[in-house]
Amino acid sequence: RAERTVAAINVSTQSARFSVAEMEREILPVLLEARQRIEDFFVV
Repeated sequence: RAERTVAAINVSTQSARFSVAEMEREILPVLLEARQRIEDFFVV
């Protein structure tokens, strides 16, 4: 399998709502889990 990017996931929020550390702690794990679930579903 070629290791290449074929899609992207993003999230947006107001900068006053989350610090970078809070985003890394609260949002990043959710995005990484979603990425893994998508990869598991589509990769054969």
